[in-house]
Amino acid sequence: MNQADINRIKLTHSLRNSQNKLLSRDYRLPISTNHYFGNSSDGKIESPVTTANTLEFQFEFCDFDMPFPKVPYLAFQFHNTFLDAYRQGYDSDDDMTPSVVSTEDAAPRGLPHCRPLNSTFERLDYAALTLKVAPQTQAISLMHFWEKFDGIGSFANVFIDSNILVGRAVISNAMRQKLEVVPDSDDYNLMVQCETKARQECPIVTNSLLRLIRTHVANIESNTSARELQYQYTLVSFASWNCTVALVFLNSPRALVAQIISDRCGIFIKFMRRVSSTEVSSSVLVREFTVFAHSGLLYIHIPLYEPAFLFEMRNNLRTLESIMDERTIMMIDDKKSMDQLRRIRVYYYNLTSFLDNYVLNYVYATRNELYVTTYPPNMLFTALQRWWTICPTELVADGITYEFPGFLDDIRSTIFLYFEALGIALDSVLPAAKYLFTLGFQWVSRKVVDAKRLRPNLELYRTDYVLPDRELANFLWRHNIYAMRLWTFFDKRLKLYKENTTFRCPFPDTMPSSQFGPRNIKNALELPIRNFNTLSIKQHNFAKKIHSHYDLLLKDSSVCAIYTRDDEVPDTMEYSEPIDIFDMSRPLRFVESTRFLELDYMYKEDPSPVIDDSNLDNAVLMQYFEDRKIFLNEVR
Repeated sequence: MNQADINRIKLTHSLRNSQNKLLSRDYRLPISTNHYFGNSSDGKIESPVTTANTLEFQFEFCDFDMPFPKVPYLAFQFHNTFLDAYRQGYDSDDDMTPSVVSTEDAAPRGLPHCRPLNSTFERLDYAALTLKVAPQTQAISLMHFWEKFDGIGSFANVFIDSNILVGRAVISNAMRQKLEVVPDSDDYNLMVQCETKARQECPIVTNSLLRLIRTHVANIESNTSARELQYQYTLVSFASWNCTVALVFLNSPRALVAQIISDRCGIFIKFMRRVSSTEVSSSVLVREFTVFAHSGLLYIHIPLYEPAFLFEMRNNLRTLESIMDERTIMMIDDKKSMDQLRRIRVYYYNLTSFLDNYVLNYVYATRNELYVTTYPPNMLFTALQRWWTICPTELVADGITYEFPGFLDDIRSTIFLYFEALGIALDSVLPAAKYLFTLGFQWVSRKVVDAKRLRPNLELYRTDYVLPDRELANFLWRHNIYAMRLWTFFDKRLKLYKENTTFRCPFPDTMPSSQFGPRNIKNALELPIRNFNTLSIKQHNFAKKIHSHYDLLLKDSSVCAIYTRDDEVPDTMEYSEPIDIFDMSRPLRFVESTRFLELDYMYKEDPSPVIDDSNLDNAVLMQYFEDRKIFLNEVR
């Protein structure tokens, strides 16, 4: 073999020094052959560009009776200019000078005639990096837990199995939603297999979890170290949470879900009693449970919001149904657009049927103002379970647009916003669900979509209809305004209570005698909005402190939650001008930065609210979980 062939083989089989090789034109792979092929009778014709710098490729199908173009494929050369090349003042291989490094130093490391360049890297200070990252890592107990997780032992096994179980439950639920839109026998069989596997594993994982809970309780009562107990409790807590979510998606019996949540409360009570006198009592995990307990106590004391606006929301959704029925006739000849519209309609009917069958029929019929949860725990769990099984995750992602891109995109965004608005609103109408089952109606890590992205693009709408689509675009935009405004109002309401509620004695001595009585904050006054379509948001629609009740509540030892925010004086006078969001003849002055109308009142947020958590010690946390167990026992 000649030297050119030897160099070509070295280039092909050596990758470790590819950077040095690619710096030279003499050693580069072409992207195509230097021959072209014709029919079997034509044979191969040599390309005029065949040189030692190109490679020849042989193909097994060169003798097939198929026409191939009779033109030569020239070898394509390209440049690889690196950052060091720009520092040296040249921008191509021809300008490179071999003076960057001596030939003696480079010869043993590369092929003949290569031009290596020196590369220097800054050494990281690992000690400083560790000191910098450690506080951030330890600030999150989950990350701190993963540092110590070794995947060995029965506790680790049940944690891993619970993660697999919840994954199968979520996947089977997503496949079921897809089958509601496009029925397919193959996909149905896959969904049945996945769900069957999840249902078979569910009792196994659940029984293992309950058995380990008893083992963990026995370890708490023994001489097991506090740090080992913390590690075991973290595994059991995460596994219990995964099993709870999986049972919700698999439509498991309410009693089983309540039992797992109740058992988790029981082990936390024993865990806190065992570690209360050790250094673990001030650990990150316990601090996070303090924050969690504060949030739970808020949802059992927050005043329930008047549910009249839910009927208004249902009426607004009826107008969207008529719009989709009209567009169905227009898209009948476009299969792809019809499939997209059919998917949106399925999510729409899931939303409206949930309102009709799980909420509106019960918000007044089963309401009991004298009971601590106001609504029966069974009703709360049934609504919660149905809500999480219809969450339309596909609406979050950008969909594929077809012949009617403007309408399909905007109607999808509108329905998605209604899902968001209803979720956060139900946490104010049915707050006890979050207190009892930890899982509320508001979506996890929810951040409302940017208003600028939701404004309809009129250029995508057609105007050759009897009723131009531009009017439809403005109508959908007003639906988006309604949903975003509703979401923002309830988000600010929950934030207002969270930042201005203090617990002077969350579980007083008189609690056993009034365990099932209402616990709503008694010194907060707010006038509910029953119609968001035609009423602007006023100052009195936000909670304010009742001064005449405040001093009396401070003297009452049975009162545990007190609202501390004073009423503020607005800088400008409130507008009395009426509004009608769906009056197309009147323009709407919507502020995208605040997601409110200009006529709406915006309270001044306290940049540093002060919340007194001094009374939320370990004893209070144990009482908090004991209180939840009492109500979970009523779930049947």
